[in-house]
Formats: sequence, C-alpha cells, structure tokens
Amino acid sequence: PHFQNQWKKDREDGPIFQDRIEEIRQVRKNIASMNEEDQQQWTKLVSDVYRYESSPELRREAVMTLAESPLPDAEATIVKACTDRVEKVRIAACKALAKKKSDNAGRMLATVVQTDKSMSVKLAALNGLGNFNLPESRSLLRNALDEKSPAMQYEATLALKRMTGQD
Repeated sequence: PHFQNQWKKDREDGPIFQDRIEEIRQVRKNIASMNEEDQQQWTKLVSDVYRYESSPELRREAVMTLAESPLPDAEATIVKACTDRVEKVRIAACKALAKKKSDNAGRMLATVVQTDKSMSVKLAALNGLGNFNLPESRSLLRNALDEKSPAMQYEATLALKRMTGQD
C-alpha cells in the first residue's frame, strides 16, 4: 500500500518514467500510418526526447520510434544517435538505420563499423549493412570475413547472404 500511494502521488506530479516509455511506444506503433502533418509533429517531439533526455533508456526508445518514421528528420536524429555515449543507444541507432533505405544510412553504418570501439555496436552495424548494396558495404563485409573475431565473421556472412541472396 505504501508504494502504491507513492506511485499515485508521483503520477499527480506529472508523467512517471514508465508512462513516458509507454507513450513513446504508442507513437512507434502508429507513426507510419499517421498523416504527414502528425508525422512531422511526432518526429520532432520524439527527436527532442532523444536530444534532451538524460535517461539512456528513453533515448533508446526514441531512436527505435524514429526508425518507424518515414521523414528525413528522423534519420538525421538516428545518425546523431550513432555517436551516443551509451552503447545500447548506439546499437538501437544501428538497428534503426538498417530499416532506412537511404545511401546515407548505409554509409553511416559503414562508418560505425570502422570507428566504434564496442564490438556489440560493430556487430549491429555489420548486420545492418546487409540491407545496403553499396560498394563500401560490400568491401567492409568482405574484410570482416577476415577478422579474428568469429562473431564478426558470422555477422558479415549473414549480411552478405542477405545482400546478395546467395549462400
């Protein structure tokens, strides 16, 4: 009862963390089917959540939501998220870019593979490169086959199969 009373009091003061997460997830489910004006409004609001939020979990949720927005402004924020200080946000950014179909998204994933210090982030970027049949993507994936890391080799193999449609 004590905690329930505290939660009720917290909600009276404003939205709590879980409510904010749920709202962002609701936008994610609906943004692709919204009219363009609503998409612009929500893309800006969710981009602002990414830019100004201190919570890595909320920033990650924002990036995942922006992946579903068809607007170029969404992709610009996702690209910024590729350099976030928190690994799970950068991983979400790589997964989000993999859903975009622009050459810029593919080039950014290639940059992440080459520059990020985290193996988990590099793996997410390698995975995403399989969605982009660009010369730099093919080259990076071929080079990843020669990496010492079996995880890098495996991810590069899967990405090349997806890119080429061949085993």
